Amino acid sequence: MSVTHFLIEMSGWAGAVLILIAYLLLSAGRMDGRSKAYQVMNVIGAAGFIVNSGYNGAIPSTTINVIWVGIGFFTLWQGRRLTERPGAPYLSEEAATADAGGETFGAIPGFSHLDDVQAACDLPA
Repeated sequence: MSVTHFLIEMSGWAGAVLILIAYLLLSAGRMDGRSKAYQVMNVIGAAGFIVNSGYNGAIPSTTINVIWVGIGFFTLWQGRRLTERPGAPYLSEEAATADAGGETFGAIPGFSHLDDVQAACDLPA
């Protein structure tokens, strides 16, 4: 095995390990999927897969990992890690304004009438 082939194989294995560690940390609740660290681990891991699969002629794997890297870079570029409202990280300005005003459905066309519905009973605190 040549040094070049060895390094290419190692880039694939290192990428696999990095992506698996990121997924393990995410699944264990130790890392946020929108965090910079998670995205960087995925971008670097997928880059390792691109080198390995590209060298070995695995075009489908190369393609999906190029897309994976693109998504990671887009997320890093966007730089919107939500801290105040988990679960709604990328609201449009209109939806965020509606959310801040207490409207739940107002930003969804055809559903604004649901904001006026009164609860049938009080829920326990």
